[in-house]
Amino acid sequence: MLLRRLPGGPVYPMPITGENLIENFLGSTHVFALALTHVLEETLLRDVAAGQLTPAQMKVLKLTSQAKDPTVGDVATFLGVSNAAASKAIDRLVRRGFLKRAAGKADRRASELAVTPAGHCMLAAFETVRSRRLAEVFARFSPEELHRAAELLDQLAASIVATSANPAGVCLQCGVYFKERCLLHEPASQNCRYRQRKFRQAARLAHGGQTE
Repeated sequence: MLLRRLPGGPVYPMPITGENLIENFLGSTHVFALALTHVLEETLLRDVAAGQLTPAQMKVLKLTSQAKDPTVGDVATFLGVSNAAASKAIDRLVRRGFLKRAAGKADRRASELAVTPAGHCMLAAFETVRSRRLAEVFARFSPEELHRAAELLDQLAASIVATSANPAGVCLQCGVYFKERCLLHEPASQNCRYRQRKFRQAARLAHGGQTE
């Protein structure tokens, strides 16, 4: 039995129905996501980076460290912003010494991004404290429980994306967390926007074109 509190009033029992269960589940996932990002990760980032990085900039730094020869266009695709907006975000990281731009290996007209030693140190420090804190939080759950929960969330995410007008065009930045895996599109044998872009980029280079 769920409980419902009216504003300024007492708590009333609320019958559990299919709709209520869905809303209760969605509410729990929302609270979990906020607790993870706003309470745990942002707090740790403030402690580690001392205000030098925002959560979005840390995401760019992590993406750049994991992607192969990333470009401004890759960052824009992952963040879902324009190349100009992505370039501004990258410039801030370059000025602070966490990223550097270099001429592309395959196409010198295009710049590629690389994490600097200072950037790697920042990433390592953040991931160390984050892993330690998360290990403490998740220690109370068995591996089987965590696996089942992760599997359920993956299936639900894929089902939600499947309802969109263009499922193949949706990118939820799986690469930031799973490197080469794409949880949304692997089951459907589709390519995400990031992989499609990398394929087109490789094809252009093969024909003497320019990368983005």
